[in-house]
Amino acid sequence: MFGKRTRSKSNLNASQESLGPSNSSGDSHSTAVNVGDHNDQIDNSLGIDNINLKFNSSLHTRQFEFSAYYLGTVSKLMMVAGNRKSLETQFISKIEEEQLDGKIKLKPLPIDEVLIKLDHHGFQISRNNGDDVVLRVPLHTLAKLVMYYDGFNKSNLAMKVIVGKDMFSCHVFQCPHEQVAVSICEALQVIFKAIMAESYATI
Repeated sequence: MFGKRTRSKSNLNASQESLGPSNSSGDSHSTAVNVGDHNDQIDNSLGIDNINLKFNSSLHTRQFEFSAYYLGTVSKLMMVAGNRKSLETQFISKIEEEQLDGKIKLKPLPIDEVLIKLDHHGFQISRNNGDDVVLRVPLHTLAKLVMYYDGFNKSNLAMKVIVGKDMFSCHVFQCPHEQVAVSICEALQVIFKAIMAESYATI
């Protein structure tokens, strides 16, 4: 059912851990932002300023807003260590397994559209133009954000969220086009860089 995943056109920093094990051995190409990797240069070639962006000099007034589709959540998954490439392959393959089992949607419906807000507190996912909050992901619980292409060549995002010792959940979203997915990853890097800069400034 799933076609060969296509290679990501953007090259952000690589992640370090994912989930497993998985029976899939597919060729995975993805873009990831790990909470430990905040020192790489940000590629602004796709223009995150063209997304609905509120950006001021203070960290506490920076806010990014994006529209996407919520596909579902996988809970109580185990963390494992290993090679980055193999782990990313396992991570994406596990999501696809959950989709085949019907636990995560393959394709979103119009009612699945959500507003994703990102600031120094973390992600807030809401419906009805922000009036109905359905999910909050504080930054200190976010282990990784992965952008990947599914078998339909759609740009998806997976949020790996720590929920306990060696346990995490995965929230999956589909973006309307690649620019949105890449911009969310870049916006997360902007927030982390601002946090680091503010931390160093107080030392």
